[in-house]
Amino acid sequence: MLKGEPLPLARCNQNPRMDLEQFRRHFEAGLISEESLKKVTLAETNRHFSVHWELRTLLYLGVVLLTTGLGILIYKNIDSIGHEAIITAIAVGCAACFYYTVKRKPAFAWSKVQSPDTFYDYIVLLACTLLVTLAGYLQFRYTLFGTHYGLALFLPMAALFVCAYTFDHLGILSMAITGLGAWVGVALTPLDILRNNAFDNPVFLFKAIALAVLLVLLGRVSGTKQWKPHFAFTYEHFGIHLFFIATYAEMILERPGHYAWFLLLAAGAVYVYWLSMRSHSFYFLTLMALYSYLAVSTIIMQVWDQYVPKGEWVGPLSLLFMYFIVTAILLILLLVRWHKKLKQDDRIP
Repeated sequence: MLKGEPLPLARCNQNPRMDLEQFRRHFEAGLISEESLKKVTLAETNRHFSVHWELRTLLYLGVVLLTTGLGILIYKNIDSIGHEAIITAIAVGCAACFYYTVKRKPAFAWSKVQSPDTFYDYIVLLACTLLVTLAGYLQFRYTLFGTHYGLALFLPMAALFVCAYTFDHLGILSMAITGLGAWVGVALTPLDILRNNAFDNPVFLFKAIALAVLLVLLGRVSGTKQWKPHFAFTYEHFGIHLFFIATYAEMILERPGHYAWFLLLAAGAVYVYWLSMRSHSFYFLTLMALYSYLAVSTIIMQVWDQYVPKGEWVGPLSLLFMYFIVTAILLILLLVRWHKKLKQDDRIP
């Protein structure tokens, strides 16, 4: 831009992070005019602050509070309201929400589909929440599926997967994956993944690892086949966490052959590292580093506890403290280096 030539505001707005100091240096060097500098400064200082994610969070919170409040209201007034009235109200609300979403739904596509309006995603979430609530209520009150409890879990889970792909909704996909875990007997919610899972049961452990591998594979298929590729992260997120937690749980139980589980965890770490570099995901890279560091430190602690005599802890204990201090610093430096490496490509999700 030559001196005397005004800087169009449209070009100013194309760069979300303008360096005012650089523009001032250009002005002092005579490369741009004072008028252009004033326009750039005005455009930057009056930049609008986006509250997009704050509004989305409030709307999601509103759906959760609404369903929770209705549940508490029904629980406290079940005798006066009556089961039939409650089921009717839930069914009518669910039908109304689905009517609105189906009517407003864009044409299906395997790529990402934009929502037609602001409240569309939240009505979809409310509709699916009411659907699951209705199925659970009917099973609890009238044993709709009899003693086929697997079917009672499978059908709502399948409906959630259909809704997730039909309405292109990541929140519904997370609900469906959680339902899939419940169907195979594995808790996937953050509060229950350690508390309500029987990792000391070998059968359960193999089911958990098989489910984790399945979720990671579904994520890779979504990404490579371009079948809702933006769903890949959600599948892989659940799968990676479950895989690392399951293998680490077997490590700390110290049953015969528990070192083999460390090797399996290490193999999973190598795959996640490859996945992180391929998808340029610093999040997955951080997960791999933290779980690997935890596993290696656990092995060292187990060896230390096994071979160091109980009465000779003072010297080795100081070395152990030094190990954690030094390795924690090295881990942070390694993560910083990886972050810079990924940032150079400017594709960090």
